[in-house]
Amino acid sequence: MVIRVFEQVLKNGISAQLEGHLEEADRLYQQVLENDPKNADAWHLSGALAQILGNLVEARRKLEHALDLEKDFPEALNTLGNILKDQNEFIAALKAYDRAVEIGSDVGGVFANRGDVLRCIGNLDAAEADCRKAIELDAELAAGHGNLAAVLMDRKDWEGAHLELKKAIRLEPQEPVFSINLSRTLIELDKANDALNIAEIAISLCPDSADALNAIGNAHYALLDYTLAESFYRKALLLNPEHADVHNKINRKKTD
Repeated sequence: MVIRVFEQVLKNGISAQLEGHLEEADRLYQQVLENDPKNADAWHLSGALAQILGNLVEARRKLEHALDLEKDFPEALNTLGNILKDQNEFIAALKAYDRAVEIGSDVGGVFANRGDVLRCIGNLDAAEADCRKAIELDAELAAGHGNLAAVLMDRKDWEGAHLELKKAIRLEPQEPVFSINLSRTLIELDKANDALNIAEIAISLCPDSADALNAIGNAHYALLDYTLAESFYRKALLLNPEHADVHNKINRKKTD
């Protein structure tokens, strides 16, 4: 009976999280952990929530504890891989995803995430294979299409990237990264006006995104409005002074 109560509390926590009530979700996960500290599901869910809230150190600690309790836990391995990826620990992330696949995970998200890490380390063939596997397992997985598009962008297959990004945006229109990448792709396809429209959507989704401001700057640059482009590049630098791509764009303008 007690176990069933905890299961219901976790379900309530998941529902609260999906509805955006993150503090309530956290309270419910902690309630389970206080009464059942060996509950691997609760450690996993609490860690995943910590990642959403931007506390990667706490998230990693909780995920590693969940895996100490239950080593063959593909969902926790996938989440741990995501956290390690966010910390730019790509090889460690890859090991986590590999382990999830090894123990039999057939969840498209695992392959999409592993594909993204493989792209980050330059293994484009394996990255594309994983992303296509993700889509094969779940054709409605936005991350599968979006990550495949990123691989195709690295290959400079702009038509292919454009197709996949349109699918990703249809499935998850609120994800600004898809719009940012689509804007860049449209520039490469000589559709700068369309690129500007998409970049403006990206900034409406995430007003404090240096990448979105950079995308608007790139679109204005492609439209030969260099002064306006530079103004957006400088706004991007205020948000992220280390943004290498923006620095390169400003230096390019100075030498043009």
